[in-house]
Amino acid sequence: MVRIVFIHIPKTAGTSFRVAMRRAIGQDKVLWHGEAAGSDTFHISQVTDFISRGKDPLIVGGHFPLNVAKHWVPGKPVYFATIREPIARCLSLFSYIQRNKRHALHATCAGRSFLEAIDAEPDLVRQISNLQCGFLSEDSERSYKAAITSIVQNDIHVNTIENASIILPEAARILRLSDVPAEEQKNKGKGNTARRRDNRDNEDPKLLERLAELNSEDIQLFEAVKSAYDQSDSSTFAPLRQLAPLAR
Repeated sequence: MVRIVFIHIPKTAGTSFRVAMRRAIGQDKVLWHGEAAGSDTFHISQVTDFISRGKDPLIVGGHFPLNVAKHWVPGKPVYFATIREPIARCLSLFSYIQRNKRHALHATCAGRSFLEAIDAEPDLVRQISNLQCGFLSEDSERSYKAAITSIVQNDIHVNTIENASIILPEAARILRLSDVPAEEQKNKGKGNTARRRDNRDNEDPKLLERLAELNSEDIQLFEAVKSAYDQSDSSTFAPLRQLAPLAR
């Protein structure tokens, strides 16, 4: 039975969760949308088929929104998601697209500035416009109110990258593991890579203004979630209860 669904919003450090949980409970117990599963590439629509064949995954994750997960994953799993400061997420995503020649948008974005790419590629605009709200809303509506309401009604365990340390202990509790999975150690001794990518001091002010306009709903969502955690000393997801009055 699937106990946890991890909604992996692109460029929000979800890979670390996947790696840690596979080390803790085994490769076959963590199915990830878009990755190879045996001789096939796993798609979230195949969850029921995998279960019927005795795969019995405990965790399903990947780049899919809440409404897709609710349609395909049976039972009543606990939903997890990490969100990130929206402009930092966009900068990280564009950097990734330019570096990765296999990305569908690489050919369009390579050799262009971020602003030029925004004007040239509608698909890029869709990936950098209030995407986090869309992933967390019941009907993929890219609005702050829809996302907050969905988080409250579906009890989505949302955290920010800054307090990502609360994810693995909660996952261990849900799965009744005797030990909390160890976090993946990346770029040891080289400082915090995510923090370096979030540094925007050298970015074009016009670009930052454009990204803020495209992510006004995501910015509200991030600030609301971050504020809930900042006002609490809890190392759990309990501060999310403060979001209830903000739901519509």
